[in-house]
Amino acid sequence: MKKPDGVIVIAIYYLVLALVFLIGSCAVLLTLVTAVTSTYDRVGAMWAAFGIGIGLLFCLILLVGSVMAGWGLLTLKNWGRWSAIILGAMQLLGFPIFTVIGGFIIYYLLREDVAAAFNGEPASKLAADVEEVVAEVEEATEDAAE
Repeated sequence: MKKPDGVIVIAIYYLVLALVFLIGSCAVLLTLVTAVTSTYDRVGAMWAAFGIGIGLLFCLILLVGSVMAGWGLLTLKNWGRWSAIILGAMQLLGFPIFTVIGGFIIYYLLREDVAAAFNGEPASKLAADVEEVVAEVEEATEDAAE
């Protein structure tokens, strides 16, 4: 079965988003090192490191999730589809543009024809029925021609 174009677009979106999270993780790590090494207040540095460490952990989790979703979608793995749906649901809480993107991702990946692509099934029951009818018509025309 051909890979749906929307799945490819969503996969590329998540891989680009993973690149953004990688850059963000590096920036947060640099901030963490700077905060810990440039202050004389050790208690304040500890709390700064804790807060920045939580931010770093958040960026790394989103980085791994985005890579999983992107790769899973490109290889038509059902776990990749569900990873993308979960990340799309998380995007609903973001800024308006991310809410729209997350809603589109959830809607698109839950469609029957797209879900069928991940299961290796025909696009839908209707498509399978149409193929069956076409085969019967072709067989009937061959019999009539003889």
